Amino acid sequence: MATTGLALLTSCTVPVDGVSGVRVNQSGALLGVIASCEHRINAAVMYETNGSTASEAGPTLGSWDLHGDSTRAALTWSLTDSTSLAATSDEAPSHLPTRRLISVFGATHDNSYSTCAVSFRLSDTTSLRSGQILTLDLDSIETGRERNKVVSVREFQRLACKD
Repeated sequence: MATTGLALLTSCTVPVDGVSGVRVNQSGALLGVIASCEHRINAAVMYETNGSTASEAGPTLGSWDLHGDSTRAALTWSLTDSTSLAATSDEAPSHLPTRRLISVFGATHDNSYSTCAVSFRLSDTTSLRSGQILTLDLDSIETGRERNKVVSVREFQRLACKD
């Protein structure tokens, strides 16, 4: 099963089936991105991180109900707007903290699966171009020194099923 490798690499309390990332649209607005391998991810959460990794959760900045099938294509939605075709939210932030570490991850409403979180500062996203996604470097988890990498949309979708 494709979720086994990701589940062993993370400290999540539910099985992991996919990846999370951030990208920018052509006008520079920040977007969340989720892709999963076998299980439909139908929610996303963004929170401030009280430390250097996603496991040290702080206050929630926003949460969304995702519309669409995360196993067929990467779902993308605005991180600062409460409604879009891909997601709806009752609590999307109008602005994000500039210097704090922010984490985004996907989940299921019944807490049966999640995606690996991506943690970033807004300054980490300034060099992103359209078509690029900032995501957790899954290979870095094994070393205990998590870091991000920039990938294409195609590579991001491939990472969702990485063993």
